[in-house]
Amino acid sequence: MNKKEMVQLSLMTEVASMYYEKDMTQEEIGNQLYLSRARISRILKKAHEMGVVEFRINHILERNHSFEERLKERFHLKEVQLYNSGQKTEEEVRDGVVKLAAALLKEKINRKMIVGISWGGTIRRTVEAITDVEEIPIDIVQIMGSAATTNLMSNSDNIANRLASKYGGIVYGLNSPLFVPDIYVKNQIMKDKNVASTLSLATHADIVLTSIGTLEKVTDSNPWLGYMTKEMFDEIRDQGAIGCLGARFFNKDGKILDNAWNRRCVGIELEDIRKIKEVIVVATGEVKAEALLGAIKGGFVDVLISDSSTAEKMVKLS
Repeated sequence: MNKKEMVQLSLMTEVASMYYEKDMTQEEIGNQLYLSRARISRILKKAHEMGVVEFRINHILERNHSFEERLKERFHLKEVQLYNSGQKTEEEVRDGVVKLAAALLKEKINRKMIVGISWGGTIRRTVEAITDVEEIPIDIVQIMGSAATTNLMSNSDNIANRLASKYGGIVYGLNSPLFVPDIYVKNQIMKDKNVASTLSLATHADIVLTSIGTLEKVTDSNPWLGYMTKEMFDEIRDQGAIGCLGARFFNKDGKILDNAWNRRCVGIELEDIRKIKEVIVVATGEVKAEALLGAIKGGFVDVLISDSSTAEKMVKLS
């Protein structure tokens, strides 16, 4: 940097300090430095462009209410809650979204209600975040068989029991794996009196709490290790799958896919999900945006709990 550039940078810093730190007007600065207001304005603009001055918006509110309303209207949803991502870390955003979901669930759960439970880490954390609730008579029902083979705490049966421990409700479980390779055996399991009774109750749930899975998640770390074969994955991918709900896959237009995996899953169908009174989907991360759009187009989402960055990505993709 030569002497002339150093003098210009020094002047720029001095003007910026007088304007932003000392709260002086442009006219006052001009009078003190013998410069015109137009010159002061150009210096301040240049200071911002060069990084001498940086602006930061502090999101005081944890929710972006105006964006929520726009998203609700755009995608015809009953309710939307968005946690302000801002400059927060991925973990901070996830925790914020989970707390929003837990608070909403506390508001919605009433006496003699049937609550359907899906699976996954986000849903487990949501239920764990629910605090200070009264014991009330509710029915909690699994909407799908046990899916995880490694992190068992994220299976729907464990999440359902965790929710029941908070409310004192009754759990109706599915004593079945999520996936049954033999279609005949799967059909026989579905006919079992207890399984059929639980699934029937699930289809009449007042609320279903679930998240959204993506094809990328299956690629990165197969959540159904030991169940999904490479051939099944290839079939799902080749059909244009974009996401899954309750472990069943759909494409970007929300079309339910007909494949070996979907046909052999034990749980309520995506057609049943459409008929549920209120499906609450909790999902965070821009990687989920396209899958969320597909689920909305398919009619599988009534209430969305997410973050502002993911919502912005959804708008861009739509």
